[in-house]
Amino acid sequence: MVPIQSYKTFGQKLREYAANNKIQHPLPWYNDDQYDRLITEISTYGLNARATYRAEDIPQMISHFLVMTNNQLEFLGREAQDICPPTVREWIEAKKITHFQYGMYTHIWPLVVLPETEDVLHVDATFRRTSLVMDVTSLKSEGLKRYKSFFLSIPWVGQDIKTITEGKKYSSNYSLRTYPGAAFLWCTVRKPTMLPDNILKFLEGALGYFGRQEWRTSIVLSAIVAESLLAEIYEEQFHKPAPDKPLGDLYYAVKEKAQFPDNIDKAITTTNQMRILAVHRSSLEASEREALQAIIGAVQLSLWHYSKGSLD
Repeated sequence: MVPIQSYKTFGQKLREYAANNKIQHPLPWYNDDQYDRLITEISTYGLNARATYRAEDIPQMISHFLVMTNNQLEFLGREAQDICPPTVREWIEAKKITHFQYGMYTHIWPLVVLPETEDVLHVDATFRRTSLVMDVTSLKSEGLKRYKSFFLSIPWVGQDIKTITEGKKYSSNYSLRTYPGAAFLWCTVRKPTMLPDNILKFLEGALGYFGRQEWRTSIVLSAIVAESLLAEIYEEQFHKPAPDKPLGDLYYAVKEKAQFPDNIDKAITTTNQMRILAVHRSSLEASEREALQAIIGAVQLSLWHYSKGSLD
C-alpha cells in the first residue's frame, strides 16, 4: 500500500531537481493541485456521486495516475541518475524483465515475466481511501522480493510503503493469475525442444493476443494448437491424412482408436467450447476467462502429447 501523498512529494522533489539543474522534461506529470484533487476524489467517490470520477470510472483514474507517475520515474531514471537507485534504474530500463503487458499500466504491469529467475508476477492495482493498493502474486518468492525491492527503492515513496499481508496461497484463484505469464515464459524463454515449431508459434500467438486483450483471436489460436495435435494423433493411429474437420468432429474421430485421460478429455472439450463461443454468434462475448481456459487446454494437451520426450 502506497500513500498518494508520497507520490506527490516525489513529484515535488523531481520538479525542484529539474529547476535546479535547468532540465526541461518533455513528458507531463501531476502538479500539486492534481494530486490534491486525486486524493479528494479517491476518498470521496463512494460518498459523493458528483465527484469527477464515479465509482465505475476508478480503473480509468488508476490508469491515468500510473501513466503520470511513470513519467516521473522515467525522468528519475534518465535525467536524474545521480539520485536514482540502481534497483529502480534496472526496472525502469526493463533490464532482464519482459513486460507481458495488457491494459494501460506502466510501472505496474498486470503481468511481468522475469526470465533470469524464471518467475512471473501478476499485479492488480486499485485505490483504497488515499492510497494505491497493489495485490501482487508471484510464482516464486524471488520475484516478489525483486518487485518489493524496486518499490522500496523509489525515493520519497518507498519509505512510506506498507505490506498488509504476505504468504503462500494454494487456491486456484491465485495460481491461475500467473498461468499466462508462466506459459509465455515456457514458450519463449525455455522453448521446449520436443514441441514442433508450428505448435510453439501458435501457442506464442495465443499468448501474445491474450496479452493484448484480443480474447477471440487468442482462443482461435489455442484451438488451432488442439486441432493440429489431434490431427497428428489421428494420422499416427489411422496411418492416413487427417480429415478436414473442425476441432469437435476431429476429436470424436480420433476417439475411435485413441484413449485420452480424463483431464485431457476435459482440456480438449473445454478448448472446443471456447472455440465455438469465439467463432459463432453468441449472446456471450469472449472474455479473459474463456481465453485463459482455451490456453490452459492447449498447453495441457501439448504437454500430454509430447510427454514421452524431453519437455525441459
